[in-house]
Amino acid sequence: MESSVGVMPSGEWVRIRADAHDVSATTWAEYDPRLRNHVLPRFRDVPLKAISRLAAKGWVKTLRRSPAERCSPVDAVLVVTTAYTCLRWSELAGGRGWTWPAG
Repeated sequence: MESSVGVMPSGEWVRIRADAHDVSATTWAEYDPRLRNHVLPRFRDVPLKAISRLAAKGWVKTLRRSPAERCSPVDAVLVVTTAYTCLRWSELAGGRGWTWPAG
Protein backbone atom coordinates (compact mmCIF):
# COMPACT_ATOMS: atom_id res chain seq x y z
CA MET A 1 0.00 0.00 0.00
CA GLU A 2 1.28 3.45 -0.85
CA SER A 3 2.11 5.56 2.19
CA SER A 4 -0.37 8.24 1.09
CA VAL A 5 -3.17 5.66 1.02
CA GLY A 6 -2.62 4.83 4.70
CA VAL A 7 -3.35 8.38 5.80
CA MET A 8 -6.41 8.63 3.56
CA PRO A 9 -9.69 8.75 5.50
CA SER A 10 -11.57 5.49 5.16
CA GLY A 11 -14.63 7.26 3.75
CA GLU A 12 -12.59 8.60 0.86
CA TRP A 13 -11.07 5.17 0.21
CA VAL A 14 -14.55 3.59 0.22
CA ARG A 15 -15.70 6.11 -2.40
CA ILE A 16 -12.67 5.41 -4.63
CA ARG A 17 -13.06 1.65 -4.15
CA ALA A 18 -16.79 1.79 -4.95
CA ASP A 19 -16.10 3.67 -8.18
CA ALA A 20 -13.50 1.10 -9.23
CA HIS A 21 -15.29 -2.03 -7.96
CA ASP A 22 -17.29 -3.76 -10.70
CA VAL A 23 -20.18 -5.68 -9.17
CA SER A 24 -23.76 -6.37 -10.19
CA ALA A 25 -26.57 -4.05 -9.18
CA THR A 26 -27.85 -6.73 -6.81
CA THR A 27 -24.49 -7.03 -5.06
CA TRP A 28 -24.14 -3.26 -4.80
CA ALA A 29 -27.69 -3.07 -3.36
CA GLU A 30 -26.42 -5.27 -0.52
CA TYR A 31 -23.08 -3.46 -0.04
CA ASP A 32 -24.35 0.11 -0.10
CA PRO A 33 -26.67 0.07 2.94
CA ARG A 34 -24.07 -1.79 5.00
CA LEU A 35 -21.48 0.83 4.17
CA ARG A 36 -23.82 3.79 4.79
CA ASN A 37 -25.46 2.42 7.94
CA HIS A 38 -22.61 0.63 9.67
CA VAL A 39 -19.10 1.12 8.28
CA LEU A 40 -19.02 4.80 7.35
CA PRO A 41 -20.65 6.20 10.49
CA ARG A 42 -17.88 4.56 12.53
CA PHE A 43 -14.84 4.79 10.22
CA ARG A 44 -15.52 7.59 7.68
CA ASP A 45 -12.90 9.99 9.11
CA VAL A 46 -10.47 7.36 10.41
CA PRO A 47 -7.27 6.94 8.36
CA LEU A 48 -6.91 3.46 6.88
CA LYS A 49 -3.67 2.78 8.75
CA ALA A 50 -5.37 3.58 12.05
CA ILE A 51 -7.84 0.71 11.74
CA SER A 52 -6.19 -2.27 13.39
CA ARG A 53 -7.47 -5.82 13.22
CA LEU A 54 -8.26 -5.64 16.92
CA ALA A 55 -10.23 -2.40 16.52
CA ALA A 56 -12.22 -3.91 13.65
CA LYS A 57 -12.99 -7.06 15.65
CA GLY A 58 -14.18 -4.96 18.61
CA TRP A 59 -16.42 -2.93 16.33
CA VAL A 60 -17.93 -6.07 14.77
CA LYS A 61 -18.64 -7.34 18.28
CA THR A 62 -20.70 -4.21 19.01
CA LEU A 63 -22.75 -4.84 15.85
CA ARG A 64 -23.64 -8.30 17.12
CA ARG A 65 -25.18 -6.93 20.31
CA SER A 66 -28.90 -6.36 20.39
CA PRO A 67 -30.16 -2.93 19.36
CA ALA A 68 -31.25 -2.26 22.94
CA GLU A 69 -27.66 -2.75 24.13
CA ARG A 70 -26.32 -0.42 21.44
CA CYS A 71 -28.53 2.56 22.24
CA SER A 72 -28.99 4.85 25.21
CA PRO A 73 -31.76 4.18 27.75
CA VAL A 74 -33.76 7.11 26.37
CA ASP A 75 -33.51 5.75 22.82
CA ALA A 76 -34.49 2.27 24.04
CA VAL A 77 -37.64 3.70 25.68
CA LEU A 78 -38.54 5.50 22.45
CA VAL A 79 -38.06 2.33 20.39
CA VAL A 80 -40.21 0.25 22.73
CA THR A 81 -42.85 2.98 22.99
CA THR A 82 -43.01 3.31 19.22
CA ALA A 83 -43.27 -0.45 18.75
CA TYR A 84 -46.05 -0.99 21.28
CA THR A 85 -48.17 2.13 20.76
CA CYS A 86 -48.10 2.13 16.94
CA LEU A 87 -47.32 5.84 17.03
CA ARG A 88 -45.20 7.34 14.29
CA TRP A 89 -41.93 9.02 15.24
CA SER A 90 -43.35 12.46 14.47
CA GLU A 91 -46.27 11.79 16.82
CA LEU A 92 -43.94 10.78 19.64
CA ALA A 93 -41.54 13.64 19.06
CA GLY A 94 -44.18 16.32 18.66
CA GLY A 95 -46.80 14.90 20.98
CA ARG A 96 -49.55 15.76 18.50
CA GLY A 97 -51.26 14.38 15.46
CA TRP A 98 -52.83 11.41 17.20
CA THR A 99 -55.97 11.14 19.25
CA TRP A 100 -57.45 8.24 21.18
CA PRO A 101 -60.11 6.43 19.21
CA ALA A 102 -63.66 7.08 20.34
CA GLY A 103 -65.06 4.15 22.14
